Amino acid sequence: MKKKNVRCDFCGGSLHAGHRDMEFVIEDTRILCEQIPGDVCESCGEIYLAPKTAKKLDSFLKRARRIKPARYEPVAVFESNAVLE
Repeated sequence: MKKKNVRCDFCGGSLHAGHRDMEFVIEDTRILCEQIPGDVCESCGEIYLAPKTAKKLDSFLKRARRIKPARYEPVAVFESNAVLE
């Protein structure tokens, strides 16, 4: 069965199989999950996950604070007054 021409719900762009990094905040801790597979919009970058992938990601996020990350990376933080000048 051929897949229908699927469009992004947000911008109408075309979706293509790919990978994307996804960032989450859990109890004030940022978590970056790299190269999550899904259908990615070529226009806005929105990702659509397969149900199985979404379920695995949800399960991971519930236990993520107990797992040692692959690495730590510093993040630049800007206060709103600097951003909105």
